[in-house]
Amino acid sequence: MERRCAGDGAAARARRGVAGKTTTPEFGWKAVTDSALTGITRNPWNPAKTPGGSSGGAVAAVGAGMGPLAVAPTAAARSASPAPSPECSASSLVRPRSGLAAVAFRTVAHVGPIARSVTDAALMLDVLSLPDARDWHALPYDARDYRTTLEHGVQDLRIAFSPDLGYAKVDAEVKELFLHAVSVFTDLGARVEEKHPGFENPEPIFRAQWFPGAAFLLKDLSVEKRKLVDPVCLTRPTRARNFQ
Repeated sequence: MERRCAGDGAAARARRGVAGKTTTPEFGWKAVTDSALTGITRNPWNPAKTPGGSSGGAVAAVGAGMGPLAVAPTAAARSASPAPSPECSASSLVRPRSGLAAVAFRTVAHVGPIARSVTDAALMLDVLSLPDARDWHALPYDARDYRTTLEHGVQDLRIAFSPDLGYAKVDAEVKELFLHAVSVFTDLGARVEEKHPGFENPEPIFRAQWFPGAAFLLKDLSVEKRKLVDPVCLTRPTRARNFQ
């Protein structure tokens, strides 16, 4: 079977307008963006900060105005990892549910849009959500324009939120800012309710999938090429043995 990257289904639709490939950490293995090849990717609005990851190059490019849109293939919710400035973190608000945007193969991966505005992200989602026969886990196609309801407001919209998913340790400042953001929806008339998803920390399940996958990616690298790989990334095959 031909190997494809997780974003192929979505990226193939945008190839006529592609300006270039942006950087990620090698193999997209972590939620910040740096590598021996391209160095540290910084937030263009504040170089002392990170643009997040693993699609940090895409976030930085869109934030710097190099292009209006970018595709963010993601695993473990990382396209939602916010950059620490509002100008460079529009993508943190737009993460479609699994199965909505086409992915050529699906394990823990799915795709979301990166944009400078909600309207642009909605327009991009119109394209990403088109059906793709290679995605066996896709939701039934819903022919709609995601821009049409953007001006309708959130009056009586039911919104469930969880500040910590019922198990996570959250920094006090982060939690305070999050709860303030939630209160805005209440002020706008939404019916907001705190509700935890009801499952335990899924990190052990993710690690059981990710570490063996990382081991597979690295297994054929030569000794010389391994010298170029992030030393922490190289520990993943060793940790994968715990799941054999």
